[in-house]
Amino acid sequence: MAGPDRYSYLELLDILRSASGLKARPKIHQPLWLVEPLVKLMNPLDLLPITPDQLEMLVAGNTCDSAGFFQDFEIEPIRFNPETLNYLRS
Repeated sequence: MAGPDRYSYLELLDILRSASGLKARPKIHQPLWLVEPLVKLMNPLDLLPITPDQLEMLVAGNTCDSAGFFQDFEIEPIRFNPETLNYLRS
């Protein structure tokens, strides 16, 4: 199941920071050719918050058409935004 909106990873970070009551931070983009070997090298040391498999999924993208799901189960989707994530402030 997924929501009706598409977000980039950076947009997700900004939404989560805003929902937590924090301001967005500048981000430094790293090329994938630099990140992939670093993640693989550091994975056995468990020093990074991401595994090679998780990085692969992020690169591949995770989107779907969820309209049928919401129609079949007669559910109104909840938007992923700071207002609906306000519980993160507590």
